[in-house]
Amino acid sequence: MFPTDIIRTLQLTIQVLRRLKWVFIFLFYSGAFWMAAESHDPRYLLLIVPPVLLSSLAYVRDKEREKHGMDDFRGDWLFFRYGEPIFWAVLSIPVNDSWSFAATHTSAMTLRMTLAEHIAGRLPVDAVQVISKKVITDRQSKEQKEFTRVVVRSRFGSQVTFFIHYAAFGHTITAQYFVYRRGAQSEWEAVKFIFASPLTIWFWGIAWLRNRYSVVTNISPFRKSSFDVIDLDTMYQVTRRTVWEETRRVLQMAGLLTEEIRQAIQYHITNVQNPLFVSNSTVGNVSQLATGPQLPAAQQPAPA
Repeated sequence: MFPTDIIRTLQLTIQVLRRLKWVFIFLFYSGAFWMAAESHDPRYLLLIVPPVLLSSLAYVRDKEREKHGMDDFRGDWLFFRYGEPIFWAVLSIPVNDSWSFAATHTSAMTLRMTLAEHIAGRLPVDAVQVISKKVITDRQSKEQKEFTRVVVRSRFGSQVTFFIHYAAFGHTITAQYFVYRRGAQSEWEAVKFIFASPLTIWFWGIAWLRNRYSVVTNISPFRKSSFDVIDLDTMYQVTRRTVWEETRRVLQMAGLLTEEIRQAIQYHITNVQNPLFVSNSTVGNVSQLATGPQLPAAQQPAPA
């Protein structure tokens, strides 16, 4: 392990380089144009034009992916277009031992679809989008899985996304809940991203080609707006509570709500010790931390 002082030095160096980023970009553009003018050789502009064109095409392509909901990925990059993961919870739901494996699988799909319908019925359609059957493919293994996706957006465009997956194994249904957050897409951020691409494309270009990098996510920072923080946190808390309450209701209707599961769900409903939001944003003078409700140690999910 690295000594603490070395880690702090590296962190400070990275922060300084980030602050000087636009100085380097300005010097790069100035140097390229100066060399092209002094030598009367336009080939120096090849240092600028191809990266700018390629990053522009990548941006347009990613906007199309967003528009059409193309969430396929490779390897362990599931949900990488939705920003930062802030929460993950797992429920283990035992079913009747007399059920066949096929019946258990069918029940898992039915529970998830029913849950999606209940969630959609309780939330306003103008701010929340619920897709009950979202099929995502791992392009590396060609495996597909079905999720329910719930997207909550503030009027500024910031969003929180819930993914719900139910899977059967033996006589148990495992329900997994994932939550991601992302800021609002900004055209000005897109301009800056494209302008900086002659220096930055070398760091993200290959990852983008491998479907492991999202331009839109990268240019979607959170607004420095206290009201946006408040609005999105309100919508998140209501949606989070709705998801858990409807999970409890659906399981009760199916006769699968044990006392242990009831307590676990109640924990998620009532134990929100930290606000959702937001790195680099403030409400008043209080910095908001990027944390969500935490699972007790006994309920922490094991790594996949």
